[in-house]
Order: sequence, then C-alpha cells, then structure tokens
Amino acid sequence: MAPSFVIAQLCDFVDIDGPLLLKRDHVDGLNYRSGVVDVFDASFWG
Repeated sequence: MAPSFVIAQLCDFVDIDGPLLLKRDHVDGLNYRSGVVDVFDASFWG
C-alpha cells in the first residue's frame, strides 16, 4: 500500500484500506486514523 499511497497524492479519493483486513501487517507500516492514512516514517522504505 505504501507505493499506492504515493500515487494517491494525485487523486481526490482512493481506497487503500486493504491492510486493515490482514491479521498482521508490516510493523510500522501505514497508520490509519479516522479514515485518513498518515504519512509514514522514511525508515519504512529501508
């Protein structure tokens, strides 16, 4: 979803909530709050 998040900056609306359906996700991945995805830390990219 992180690459989708970058491209989504060009859109008015996007649906990138797939990780919310996972039992476990990447540690320190995207943060979802009140329907908005927070910007992730640069260390996420490695």
